[in-house]
Amino acid sequence: LDGDRIHDPAYAGSLELMWKLNRSLTNTMVEQDTQAMFAFLDTEAAARPGKVGAVGYCMSGRFVFRVAGAFPDRIAASASMYGARLITDLPDSAHLLAERIRGEMYFGCAQFDEYAPQEVIDRLRGIIAETKINASIEVYPEAHHGFAFHTRKTVYHKAASERHYERLFEQCALAGQPGIVEPGTASDAGGQRQAGDAVSQQRSRRGVADAHFAEGQHIASGAGNFPGELRPARDSQRAIGVAHGRSVEV
Repeated sequence: LDGDRIHDPAYAGSLELMWKLNRSLTNTMVEQDTQAMFAFLDTEAAARPGKVGAVGYCMSGRFVFRVAGAFPDRIAASASMYGARLITDLPDSAHLLAERIRGEMYFGCAQFDEYAPQEVIDRLRGIIAETKINASIEVYPEAHHGFAFHTRKTVYHKAASERHYERLFEQCALAGQPGIVEPGTASDAGGQRQAGDAVSQQRSRRGVADAHFAEGQHIASGAGNFPGELRPARDSQRAIGVAHGRSVEV
C-alpha cells in the first residue's frame, strides 16, 4: 500500500483493502496476540528476560496504548506515534486500561491529524491527569499524520521525524532500566533509587530539548507552504541534538 496515494481516486480499491484489514483488528485481538508472544518469549533462551518496550504508529499506536495497560508487569516503556482511535466508545478502547499503566507512556502527535484531532488530545491529557500515570504528550508543530517516514513524500517532515527518533531512544533507555515501573516496592531500594535517577535524567533532558524546540520550531519550505520540499530550520535541528548533549548543525 502506498500512503502517498490515499487521496488518489485511482487507488480506491487498494485503500478499501487497507481499511478492511484495519477494521478487522480489535484491541482485544491484539491483546491476545501479545499474551501469546510473551508466552513464546518466556520459553526462548535467546530472549532477555524481564520487561520490554513497545512502539506503534498510526493504528498500532492505540495497540501499544492498550497493551501497556493490559500487561503493566511486562511493559516498561511505550511510545504511540500519531496513534489513531486512541479513545473510542468500544468496550475494549485503549484508554479504558490507562489507569493500570505502570511504565512510561509517550504520545507523539502531529499538529494536523484527522485521526487524532485536538479534542482527542485534550481528552487524553485529561485521562493522564486523572490517572496520574507516567505519561507525556508532545505535539509536533507543522507536522501531519505519517510525518515520521521519508518514503511518505507528501507528509514527511524531517525535523519532526528526527525528533521522534530521539524520543524513541529515550524510551528504549527507560525500558532498559530495571525496576523503573515499580515505584514504592521495598525490594532492592538501591536499584529503585538508581532507576528513578535515570528517569529523572531522561525527563530533564527532554525538558531542555522542549524549550529549544519551541524556540526553533519554524520550518522553511522551498515552495513556502506545506506540503513541499521541507528542510528543518537551523535552530530546530540544533534543538534535536540538545536532548543528547550535542549540537547538530545543518
